[in-house]
Amino acid sequence: HAAENITGFFTKFGDGGADILPLYRLNKRQGKQLLKELGADPALYEKIPTADLEEDKPGLADEVALGVTYNEIDDYLEGKTISPEAQATIENWWYKGQHKRHLPITVFDDFWE
Repeated sequence: HAAENITGFFTKFGDGGADILPLYRLNKRQGKQLLKELGADPALYEKIPTADLEEDKPGLADEVALGVTYNEIDDYLEGKTISPEAQATIENWWYKGQHKRHLPITVFDDFWE
């Protein structure tokens, strides 16, 4: 979804490796609303999101790892005003995760020329 895309908070060729990404442009808030509308079990959208990517910190909440809340990310994506600190954090994650949003380099690439 959009929050993971802007922060790069996904596994390259893992949850981001698919032929079809139907939730790509939905932010976290919209994803929750979609699950509610579809009658999904509230446990699916009310739980605290964790990536469980860090072996020494299982169950670490995404928002703690990111240093910003999903509400702040959603507001940013919706063009709403957020704190300068939250904006800087989101944009820093976007910059650091750029490589996850590009196809792999091949022998035919000429970026080095």
